[in-house]
Amino acid sequence: MIGDIKALGNHAPPFYIFPRKRWQDNFIKSAVAGSVDKMSESGCINRGIFEENVTSPVCSLECKRG
Repeated sequence: MIGDIKALGNHAPPFYIFPRKRWQDNFIKSAVAGSVDKMSESGCINRGIFEENVTSPVCSLECKRG
């Protein structure tokens, strides 16, 4: 899981990483609204997942103080 917290104290919903090749709907069944889910074979973050997290529209919109 990646948690984004900005210097101003704002945060975005969690970014979950699952160690699987096939998706199952119950992975984020009770997750926080707006959570993002990704899969990698190892279950670890990789460059593609990191870049997607950093450039995520959810983070760009919800991390700003309103």
